[in-house]
Amino acid sequence: MRRPTRFRNAAVPAAAALVALLLGACSGAASTAAPAGPGQVDDSRLRLVTTYSIVYDLVRQVAGDRAVVTSLVPVGQDPHTYEPKPGDLQAVAEADAVFYHGLNLELWFDRFIQNAGGRRPVYVVTEGIEPLRVEAGAYRGLPDPHAWMDPRLVTRYVENIRDALSELDPGGAETYRANAAAYVEELEELDAWIRDQVERIPPQHRKLVTSENAFRYFARAYGFEILGFIYNLAPEDEPSARHISELIDAIREADLPAVFVETTLDPRILQRIADETGAAIGGAVYVDSLGPEGSEADTYIKMMRANVTRFVEGLGG
Repeated sequence: MRRPTRFRNAAVPAAAALVALLLGACSGAASTAAPAGPGQVDDSRLRLVTTYSIVYDLVRQVAGDRAVVTSLVPVGQDPHTYEPKPGDLQAVAEADAVFYHGLNLELWFDRFIQNAGGRRPVYVVTEGIEPLRVEAGAYRGLPDPHAWMDPRLVTRYVENIRDALSELDPGGAETYRANAAAYVEELEELDAWIRDQVERIPPQHRKLVTSENAFRYFARAYGFEILGFIYNLAPEDEPSARHISELIDAIREADLPAVFVETTLDPRILQRIADETGAAIGGAVYVDSLGPEGSEADTYIKMMRANVTRFVEGLGG
């Protein structure tokens, strides 16, 4: 892995209102910060800030008990359009390093990290992944960030995190290597399980309609067709009436048994489409956020299993 740089995979600049919020405020606690554990914090451990829950979980898996890991974007919120709070700047100022996803996911991150100042290392966990590109809408031509929907690509995330932690904390390098290797084995088991589950879905029903066009990496890996979606990337990229009409026609033509809403997005448009076409809502899938602690999807691996279970049950498996 190359030496960390402060700015990689430049994101779309945040709105001017965000700048005013960050520069005009002078106090406030960090709004997220998923705690690493109860009780007193060992000050000798690394203090690592991540941008959102999936990166948080992966960093935590590799770091083990050698780091206190926090997340800026709260569970259940959209990392595309998150508006950082003044307390987030303090969390970053106190961190030994920051880990972000990149590939056009955190549309607010570059402006935020500039405002944070300082010289802490900033690592992008998707280093080396060749992304798919957004094919239409306001973000056309930019990277499709949802590479974590293919567990085989998450192996690269884990390797990048391992190398970054070893650079930050050479004394823990052996631990990070062991933790990463064990987690990669879990990812391989997950991949095999998904392939087995997909075989339960009739081939003609291996088609996805979701709130966001977030499953292209998943579809490529496991033989699905993306039949349609409401949003190309972020909910601010509003669908046209023509887009909705064509989506309704496609669902009817395919006789698709189910469509899937997303846990972080308003389900009402897709619910109306389901009512119009007779397709069922196959459940809410997790895309840009894990589930709450203690839920069916409070880790990356549990999230993927929950999603695949929804697909199998909804599409006739």
